[in-house]
Amino acid sequence: MQRKLIFIIFAAVLSGNRMQGQDVFFSQFFMHKIYLNPAFSGYDDESHLLLNYRNQWPDLSGSFVSYGVAYDQPLKKLHGGMGAYLMNDVQGKGISNHLTAGLIYSYRIKVTRYSFAHAALQAGAGQYALHAGRLQFADMFDPVTNDFSYSSSDGTGNQSILYPDFAAGVLYHFWDRYSNSVFYLGAGASHLLQPSLAGGLTLYRKYTGHLGVNFPFVYNRLGFEEIRLYPVVLFQMQKNFNILSYGTSIIGDRYFIWTGFRHNLDLNFFTPVIAAGMHQPMYSLVYSYDYMPSRKDMAVSGYGAHEITLLLNFRYRSKIKAIKCPKI
Repeated sequence: MQRKLIFIIFAAVLSGNRMQGQDVFFSQFFMHKIYLNPAFSGYDDESHLLLNYRNQWPDLSGSFVSYGVAYDQPLKKLHGGMGAYLMNDVQGKGISNHLTAGLIYSYRIKVTRYSFAHAALQAGAGQYALHAGRLQFADMFDPVTNDFSYSSSDGTGNQSILYPDFAAGVLYHFWDRYSNSVFYLGAGASHLLQPSLAGGLTLYRKYTGHLGVNFPFVYNRLGFEEIRLYPVVLFQMQKNFNILSYGTSIIGDRYFIWTGFRHNLDLNFFTPVIAAGMHQPMYSLVYSYDYMPSRKDMAVSGYGAHEITLLLNFRYRSKIKAIKCPKI
């Protein structure tokens, strides 16, 4: 009997290629630096501990829930930095579970007195589990009890696979000391081996390119900075998905707001994103919401996603001459 997924959300996932090896996309990519590009590991004179949580389409049954932890710091003796992350992506209330972990080393190359480049390699592993026994099919529905009471004739069992995973990235960073502005440009490639997952799925290679600038925008009467702007642009390509994201942070003394858009170039679909948070020398706390405008040809439009990130900063005492970096 041909399968028919009763979970509408799961059918939408299949039609949207999320189950065909597409990575989790964080709206707060400007916070998730080493997940965005491993070359961000140890890029300044601080250690960073990041905790994040994302809930996509919470109003629907079987939403996507992702959460993780990441850490990076500079390494004086190894002329660069290191990073590590652990992330779990749960789809359809546990129908599938994708756990990934990675270790990163980045090497710093001094270009000029006020600029440097980072080249990074990442090695890790992932475990993808498909709990097909939790799926609900059409032949399981009992019209008398109006519930899923029968067992399915589809006979699909649980599947799990452990695979190695590798990534690489580069980053160029420049500080203009006259305007106190920072510019960076980077690129990376993830899932270099394109590993096979459970259920005949493939984790396709992902390419990333990004750039940003952080500069003073408003000064007070004494000539001190009051507001900075931080516009960024991100492009990611993975199999049949081409995503362009862009936006700007308006950064004050203690608080900031972010407004931006995520543009799916294949579907010609825009998702507005807004974020707000507070930042201190020792921590940043950010909440964001992205909304999918309703469209007749989109099965899950009209819903959104919530995302929360906590970033802790620890001053690292070293003789590495770090260049002033964007702080949000």
